[in-house]
Amino acid sequence: MPDLLKKLFLIVAITGCSHQPAKKEVQQPIDVKAAEKKVVPLPEDAVSYQLSFTEPRDWLEDYRFGKFFGDRAEFFVIQNPESKIFNSTVSKIILYYLDGTHCQSRFILAENVADRMIAQYGTFTITPLDERNKNLLSEQSVMITDNDEIRINPLLTRFELLWKLPSKHIRIRVDTENPYEPYVYTEHIPDYHRIFRELELATL
Repeated sequence: MPDLLKKLFLIVAITGCSHQPAKKEVQQPIDVKAAEKKVVPLPEDAVSYQLSFTEPRDWLEDYRFGKFFGDRAEFFVIQNPESKIFNSTVSKIILYYLDGTHCQSRFILAENVADRMIAQYGTFTITPLDERNKNLLSEQSVMITDNDEIRINPLLTRFELLWKLPSKHIRIRVDTENPYEPYVYTEHIPDYHRIFRELELATL
């Protein structure tokens, strides 16, 4: 009898062990499929990243940088998106949400799109970002004619252009001395800076 019991225990042990790998093999594909469902592809159209109050943005969840000011401000950072602004490649996008509303978008560009923006939006306000460019603006024209084309003075190296539209403000910041963010395109709601400041003060 003892020998018979030993044989029975051995058979049960071997059978139990042989079933374990099968369970793992069945479980693994289920986990992979669940992970795949969570991946939402990024929109290729740059308009999807611009100011919008109606579009569903489920794809943003994987790109949240953090919440601030008592969770009333949320920032999302998207690296190397497959989209363009004024035909320039975008290396990074930062989206700003205040109290759940998309209030600002910043695009780090590979090219200077100032002339393209001037051609589309027309009259603008220019702000020099240092003394050299300030002095240059006092001595020379902002716009010049080059090969029958009117474009911004190429001697300007650090400046910001601003267009105030009824629904949003649009900016292009050019800083050729900045190796990381030489060209930054931004658009935000007209009251963005006031709202941001109020959130900041409310948490002090």
